[in-house]
Amino acid sequence: MYGETAGLVVRELVKSKLIPPYHDEQLRRVAQELRGLDELAGDRRSPPDALLYTRAIQHNKRCILAYLLERVHRLEELWWIAGSARTVSRELSSCLSSNEVGFLNRYDAIVGDYISSTDVDLNLVNDLILVLRIEVCS
Repeated sequence: MYGETAGLVVRELVKSKLIPPYHDEQLRRVAQELRGLDELAGDRRSPPDALLYTRAIQHNKRCILAYLLERVHRLEELWWIAGSARTVSRELSSCLSSNEVGFLNRYDAIVGDYISSTDVDLNLVNDLILVLRIEVCS
C-alpha cells in the first residue's frame, strides 16, 4: 500500500533513542513511489482516484520531511552535548549520511564563529543552566 515505507522509516526513528543509521535505500524507494504517484495523479482519472494519489503523495512528503527534521534536531542536540562536530561524527559516523556530516561541520563553524565574535562560551552557559536546575530541584 502507499506510504508504508515512509511510515516505517519514521516509526523506526521514533523508537530509537539516538540516531539510527540513515536509510538511504528506503528513502530512494519512497522517492520512486512519489514519482509513480505523481504520474498516476497527473493522468486524467476520476476525482476520487486523483484525490487518493494526491493524499498519498502528501503523506509520503510529510513523513520524509518529519524524518529529516527529527534527525537534524537530534544532531543539533548531540552537538550541544558533545561540544564539537568532530566528537559527534566520530561516534556516529556509521549512522550519518555525508550530508549530515556536512551539516554538523557547518553548524560547528557557525556556532564557533558566533562564540568567537561574542566572547561568550555557550557551552559554559549550558553547564550553568544545568547546575541551576539541579539546585532548584534539590
